[in-house]
Amino acid sequence: MNARLEREHRGGPQGTSLKAQGVGFNRRQLLAAATAIPTAAALPGARLHAASSAAKNAGPIPVAVLIDEESSLIDFAGPWQVFSSASARKAPGFRLYLVSSDTRPKLVGEGVPVLPQFALENAPSPRILVMGAQRGRSERKLDWIRRAHRRADVTMSVCTGSYLLAATGLLDGRTATTHHKFYDDFQSYYPKVKVVRDVQFVDHGDVATTRGLAGSTAFVLKLVERYYGHDAARETADYIEFT
Repeated sequence: MNARLEREHRGGPQGTSLKAQGVGFNRRQLLAAATAIPTAAALPGARLHAASSAAKNAGPIPVAVLIDEESSLIDFAGPWQVFSSASARKAPGFRLYLVSSDTRPKLVGEGVPVLPQFALENAPSPRILVMGAQRGRSERKLDWIRRAHRRADVTMSVCTGSYLLAATGLLDGRTATTHHKFYDDFQSYYPKVKVVRDVQFVDHGDVATTRGLAGSTAFVLKLVERYYGHDAARETADYIEFT
């Protein structure tokens, strides 16, 4: 996360077990925890029932990655690469696309130009919605996230993208995690959310928060398993050297 985003963040029901969230695990143990939860248990409610079998019999799963000016490059490029690697190993895989306030190029990271494919108003409905650290918490953006979430299987944040997700109210009354340097700051801004420290991710089935690159990688592998099974997740982890 860059220093400017850190300054912006300062201006601005229980989940799975701690073991499943990756407390104190090395990468191999974290992967094992991420892929150890049975698919049915990980997909509560009618929204996610039979998601795995449906995924195998349907087209690619749409994944919207929400970005804006000064988005943290690693926050969205990391999950993007894991989803892409899974798609290369298992058809039909995932269909990824970038969404932003408009389709003008956005300068992300330390000045890398990125061209969003869709504006908020014309973006396809995702089944998975991903957001990392980024500028801008307009009501227009927050409302789009809420509406997309109602139709999605999973809405997830990466690192301090948790601030944006929390601003929608979707984390109220739930546990969540964020970048370790922002535990106290996040808790003070969002007292309705219970911060869980020293875990890689917190998963509520329809909403998840991840601490950073390692946590988001582990959680996306968990999603790969939900839709395509344990072997697909293992193959993807091996391909990206997450072992």
